[in-house]
Amino acid sequence: MRFHALPALTVLALLAAGGCNINLSTTDDWQQVAVGSQFTCGIRTNGSLECWGLNQLDQASPPDGTFTSVALGSSHACATLEMGSVECWGLEDHGQLQAPEIGAFYALAAGPFHTCGLRDDGKLECWGCQEHDEGQCDPPAGEFAQLGNVSMHSCAVDLDGALFCWGDNEFGQSATQDESFIEVSGGRRHTCGILADGTLECWGNNDDGQTEAPGGQFVQLSANGAYTSCAVRDDGSVHCWGENRYEQADPPDQAFVQVATGSQHSCGVREDGHIECWGCKRVLLEGAVKSTYYGECEPP
Repeated sequence: MRFHALPALTVLALLAAGGCNINLSTTDDWQQVAVGSQFTCGIRTNGSLECWGLNQLDQASPPDGTFTSVALGSSHACATLEMGSVECWGLEDHGQLQAPEIGAFYALAAGPFHTCGLRDDGKLECWGCQEHDEGQCDPPAGEFAQLGNVSMHSCAVDLDGALFCWGDNEFGQSATQDESFIEVSGGRRHTCGILADGTLECWGNNDDGQTEAPGGQFVQLSANGAYTSCAVRDDGSVHCWGENRYEQADPPDQAFVQVATGSQHSCGVREDGHIECWGCKRVLLEGAVKSTYYGECEPP
């Protein structure tokens, strides 16, 4: 089943409604959610993949199949099938859809112009970057346990917990960290990671407070929201920090197993299997609405 872009709402209707803040899926059989730029995708427990929101470039029109993971860039998406092959769709202007035809992958990360994958042998492989190449398509050698969300830089954690980042480092977002990590995630100009002791650490640009990570114990992280990050605590609650112009950093008071951030909205899979999204509030900047709403906060 494919979900196409919803008609754009009028400015008056959006302002009268106060934007779209928190929306709950109608079904409770979701296992993963991924957030892009004004579109969202989710995988159900039966492996089916559905997307909703902006679909101008077919980025919300996934192929049929049984999927195990999905990653969203600005206007494209890639997902792994149950046998490890990769399918990509949406905007193709830098080779970001040209997934390798050989090899099995079990995790993916997508940036604006490239995609990276973690193969079942622990090796990293990236594709795209035909233009806007900051080195983010040149992963290090070695065997890795986790691949983080990517932007103009990429990061991964190896089998020993060592962190490796490559690509753009203008704001120190790819700087070497000496601690041991279990998870890493990259935003546009910053990076955050979960340390081996369950605490958070962030570095890079901090114009919107995106590196001011909260204290406590965390089990899952997403810093892919450009200037916003969210993480799931060990009690299932979600804490977000950084830019909150669209209320994308105001999570509901629910228990989650996974969270994903985008440029203007965030979504999470709750413990009861529902997807819940927040953000998408329209903002007036210099008399004009910043962006249009396409239903990216309304999971099926």
